[in-house]
Amino acid sequence: MNTLTKSRLDKVSECMIRGIESWIEAGAIVAELLAEDPRNVSVIEEYIPGISREIIYTFERIGRRELYPKLLIGNAPGIKALSRASYSQQKEYYENPIPVAIWRNDQYDIMLIKSENLTSAQCKQVFNKTLIRGKSAQIAYLESEKKAALYDAQEVESLPYMIKKNSVIFQRSCALSRREIKMILKAMAPAKRQS
Repeated sequence: MNTLTKSRLDKVSECMIRGIESWIEAGAIVAELLAEDPRNVSVIEEYIPGISREIIYTFERIGRRELYPKLLIGNAPGIKALSRASYSQQKEYYENPIPVAIWRNDQYDIMLIKSENLTSAQCKQVFNKTLIRGKSAQIAYLESEKKAALYDAQEVESLPYMIKKNSVIFQRSCALSRREIKMILKAMAPAKRQS
């Protein structure tokens, strides 16, 4: 890397650090304003053209130390999942790798993975809504997933039919009870929207 590139990258880094420090300061002010009166969200919206309520509430979370601001500069699945954890865990695991249970050499082992490098499947394993699972909880999760996959595979193999969109494909001749027909129709019904 040449000197000109390094000096520009140093400047970019310095600006980003100042920006994050400004987010923290703005977040503290927004949190204070909304604590005084929750209706101040409308005042902020009117005063700062183009700002959305979602952004205002994000700054409030930063100000209340519920959201580690550096998480806003990434959008990987691990970063998104980490943002639901406690502030102390957000800070810890943004800066340091997360212990992830893996199957290696016929036993479970721990691999340290940075949050921005976690896959969606690893996020489901590591995060439990607002908590980061420990090794034993991750192993229990992986074992339950294995059993569910095995059960699903056996269940699919034992059925004489399969459902594809709005059709039933019979794989072999069979007799169906009224209850089984109702179950098929229920499985084919589109999911109802939540209001």
